[in-house]
Amino acid sequence: SSVYSGKNYDITMAMLSAPLNNFCSWSVIHRAKKEFPDSANVQLIAAEFYLNGKNYAYANSIFKKTQTLKMDSINRSDMNMVYAYSSDWADDTPTATALFNSISADDNLFKRQAALYFLGKMSLPNTFLLKKLVEEKQKTKYFYLGQLLLGR
Repeated sequence: SSVYSGKNYDITMAMLSAPLNNFCSWSVIHRAKKEFPDSANVQLIAAEFYLNGKNYAYANSIFKKTQTLKMDSINRSDMNMVYAYSSDWADDTPTATALFNSISADDNLFKRQAALYFLGKMSLPNTFLLKKLVEEKQKTKYFYLGQLLLGR
């Protein structure tokens, strides 16, 4: 991460998008988080790095801090989807439920159906949300996953 000098955001983002091994990625992310604490992009890359490494608790702590940063509504919705998924894996049901609930009315069909699927899965044996999901006219993979869960 010391290849560049100073706080050069563009070079940092280029390094973060390069295919590096985990140690090099961690090194660049660690430095970038310190140098650009107000960059939602840097924080989201860091959170997803830890999510992919299955360190859900740490990823969620970054997602939580990132919620206070400026970003457009689409990126915020995307972040909330990934944060909800990570919270579900971390067994943080209250956070996952709140986030999935906020996404369940999203205009994006894929995100909306994913949120309904995960909410329905978390609320089993109650099947109300899964039934709501499979009543939708358009179909994503979550429509079919909902059908599979209802068929069991």
